Amino acid sequence: MTTDERYLQNAGSDLSPVNCAISLDTEGYDISDRGGDGGVYDAMFGIDLALRPDTSPIFHIEAEKGIRDLFIVTRGGRTRVAFAQDFADTLRAADVPTPLIDVPLSHAGDPVDTLVTPPLVAFLERCFP
Repeated sequence: MTTDERYLQNAGSDLSPVNCAISLDTEGYDISDRGGDGGVYDAMFGIDLALRPDTSPIFHIEAEKGIRDLFIVTRGGRTRVAFAQDFADTLRAADVPTPLIDVPLSHAGDPVDTLVTPPLVAFLERCFP
């Protein structure tokens, strides 16, 4: 996620080369209280729950950090949508422009998408003029 500059710093860069980012259908913005049950979060991030905040993008948001515009698409149940909304609100509070679209689609999607594609294309056109 483009809120944690350490990954780019390891490659000798910072957040400045990133024009923008897109997050499609995730609830992994804050995993600080996820896991500990041997499930998918433990498999991905290990069993030490004390490390979870550091792996959560929401905890790396700061104003004036250089975080680029982020386009978020969410769908599904209230919990998933709430995670996306909290993340978007935190970004916006740090003055990071963050469009958020909550779409009534499943993973199968919609073969004639009119909900995500048009605003996403407009977002990308602003990122890459």
